[in-house]
Amino acid sequence: MRINNIYTRVIVVGIGAVATSCILELKNRGVNVEVLATRSNTVLSMKSFCERNNIDYIEIEVESITSFLMSITEKTLLLSISNRYIFPNTVITKDNLEIINYHGALLPKYPAIPPARFALILAESTVNLLIL
Repeated sequence: MRINNIYTRVIVVGIGAVATSCILELKNRGVNVEVLATRSNTVLSMKSFCERNNIDYIEIEVESITSFLMSITEKTLLLSISNRYIFPNTVITKDNLEIINYHGALLPKYPAIPPARFALILAESTVNLLIL
């Protein structure tokens, strides 16, 4: 797949059904994908998912995410999907990182997780995809 010709690494930061669907789709297309998760109760299911599907799993403290991302030297695609981490400008502007941030509702109107639930309750007709 073309992703492998452009990026040395593909890292998914996030949890939930959309994240796992994207991870499986990438894997099925031959992309070596890694999952980055912060330590919390919600990562147990993601960790099990990665183990069952033979996917590299990286678990770190939330305070260490920025330093971890800043330490990456390879050309890397980051997919942020249902993720609570807000990427600081130093990460967003890092030359070797490209970030696609999936947020299921319009920002800044629905900044919370899960935003799609609030958008549906209020009958919004559009959602948002932000590419940084």
